[in-house]
Amino acid sequence: FEGLPTDPTQLPVAIVVTAVNCIEDGVTSNGVMRMSELVFEDARMGASISFDAFSVVDPVEGIDSTLKGVTTFLIETTATTEKLVFGVTNLEVKEGSEMTQIPRLETVVETNLSTQESKTSLSGSVQTPEGLVDLVTEQPFVAIGEANPTAGRLKIAGELSSVTLVPSLDGVNVDLHVDNDDVDPAVDVVIPATWEELG
Repeated sequence: FEGLPTDPTQLPVAIVVTAVNCIEDGVTSNGVMRMSELVFEDARMGASISFDAFSVVDPVEGIDSTLKGVTTFLIETTATTEKLVFGVTNLEVKEGSEMTQIPRLETVVETNLSTQESKTSLSGSVQTPEGLVDLVTEQPFVAIGEANPTAGRLKIAGELSSVTLVPSLDGVNVDLHVDNDDVDPAVDVVIPATWEELG
């Protein structure tokens, strides 16, 4: 947003970026990216960004991704908090030969600026090789700074089973509560894991 006018009435309707073998810091970009619904005020900043087969290749980091679809973001700041809302609609992400489809996904992160405690909620659906899964935040993940969550519950529900992520207070371990699609609503098995293992 550098160089954009701060007066909302003077913002452009849209900004279109066309990259043709654009190389910067060893990263190659190709495709079209369009930014619209621009918001640039003292306490609010946001936009809708659509990608039309926009590819990014970074050989150093091993990134070879192509994006197609729409993302949105809005950042709202007060004297004590910052709230980030990041949305995805009908986004296709191709990484190498693997394709991930995200019909709808919203991530909300609310951060206390004095304590750096953040609460993160996810909701939406993602198409995986195993089928469509729904993400439901039962309790927001709580973390300090860049550390792993120490509280919260995220349910990942598929057609035949669901897994609920339940962090431990140590910020290292996380339990996977697996519930198979049966008449018993109770958890069928608890699998201990670490955040590092989950990636």
